[in-house]
Amino acid sequence: MTRKSRRKLWKGPLPTSGEILGGVASLFEWKPRHSAQDRTWRKYITGGAIHEKTRRGILQEFIEAGLPDAGASLTRERLSAEREQTLAQLVDVLVAHVSWWDDLCARRKAALPIEASRFINTVVLRLAVVELAVRLAPLGTLHLPQLQPLSKKPERIDVPEHLLTTLLRQVLKELKITRNALSEALDVSKEAVDQWLANGKVIGLKRLDEIAEVVAQKLGGRPEVAKGILRMVRLLTQVFEGLREQVGQEELNDLIEGLWRLTQVASSECERRVAFLPALEREQVLGELVVLGSAIWPGPMLREAMQAAEEDDSWRRVISALPHQWEGLLAEALGTEKQFLEIRELCLREGFKYLLRDEARVATSKLVKVLVPKERLPSVLVQLEQPTPEDGMTLIVPFVFQYGEHLFSEEAGPDGWRELLALGETCRLLMRSANNSEYLAALNQISWISYVKALLLIGTQMKSISNEDLLGKTTWDEQVREALEALPPIPEAVKPELGETLHVLLEMRDTLEQTLRWLQEIRGRAHRQLHGE
Repeated sequence: MTRKSRRKLWKGPLPTSGEILGGVASLFEWKPRHSAQDRTWRKYITGGAIHEKTRRGILQEFIEAGLPDAGASLTRERLSAEREQTLAQLVDVLVAHVSWWDDLCARRKAALPIEASRFINTVVLRLAVVELAVRLAPLGTLHLPQLQPLSKKPERIDVPEHLLTTLLRQVLKELKITRNALSEALDVSKEAVDQWLANGKVIGLKRLDEIAEVVAQKLGGRPEVAKGILRMVRLLTQVFEGLREQVGQEELNDLIEGLWRLTQVASSECERRVAFLPALEREQVLGELVVLGSAIWPGPMLREAMQAAEEDDSWRRVISALPHQWEGLLAEALGTEKQFLEIRELCLREGFKYLLRDEARVATSKLVKVLVPKERLPSVLVQLEQPTPEDGMTLIVPFVFQYGEHLFSEEAGPDGWRELLALGETCRLLMRSANNSEYLAALNQISWISYVKALLLIGTQMKSISNEDLLGKTTWDEQVREALEALPPIPEAVKPELGETLHVLLEMRDTLEQTLRWLQEIRGRAHRQLHGE
């Protein structure tokens, strides 16, 4: 099954609480027996809205099924008072988190009435990660034993593209279970095993359970444990696949690492803040923090601690944005996304090929513009965003000139000529908003100079290429053609101050075109001599 044909785990940019619960329930092949009909359950786990009372009943039945001795009956007479209280508390906590998450999904949909982009999804998920870290912090403070192994973070978090198959291959290797042995144990062909272990292949639950039994037998452990672990990894694989489609691999790694990093900081600060409280009051505060997060004390203090410890400036604004402030930040993100979409449409219309060519740089520009506080930016970038276009041009014109000088210096890399072409296009774009004739003329001059320098750099690069490579490969030829095709139409009638610049540009263009014809002729002669023609 190809990636394109794979069923998506959730419909929208973010999974609803029902879609999340549906994924978790599938680990145990669970569905409600008393709280909802099959039709209502299917609606809920596929993203549909259901009555709040019905949703609470489903969540309560799900928790009851997971508590000890809950499977036999749901009658209240058989539940101890202590277990009854625990059940009610867990249901309240889960309902609160479900309401919070669905509210986040609804607010994201209302605040962003355009199709979600990777940038928009990144902002939304980072906001959610910070708030989730605040709500997870009390769990570390309570010293839950199951969280102790998570206290040490690896040097770098890199989520495998296919987590389940990566894990299975590693487990089989460690246990020295060959693919032939696994195929014999499951009574299937080796080709079938190869398909299960291929990247991107979704393994069915029944077959996954059979593999778990083989692994458990080799380890001498309980099959139920191995089945639970592999099913959980299968679900995580699908979740990560969905997130990867929403934000990309690099941002997925940043989100997971950010959650880990922020939770550790928040947990330490939470423990420090409640250490002086009496035991009963301390537990109450921690419980409320799990349910209400940043809305109550010491939630805002945990965010202040995250802010003080954070080294990545692109996380600072999402850390400082309390939930009731999210709409403002999302509105900024929406405005920035629309601005870049308009620029992209303009580039397509005008034939600008290099201005937005570097997708990674464009993504970084958006993050910096929206998520990095102004006080953390270089002063020149802050000054460029002046209240009026004329004030901005006063700084922009010398800035682009200096940048062009840098690109033509010895520090310029092998793609410096492409950067110069992009600078030429940038100047042409800025000319649209230049109200002053002086700035308009300066930007026009810098634009044509950038094109001249781009051709000069390509011509200079030819000198560093050996004759063997120059005649045997066409890499340089392709770069020359690419640069020549990027040149805008050269006007015949120009102002005197542009005359010399355009004269040099025409000479460079003619020289490069002649060089291409010369190389083609030499290669043709060499080919004919080699074949005796």
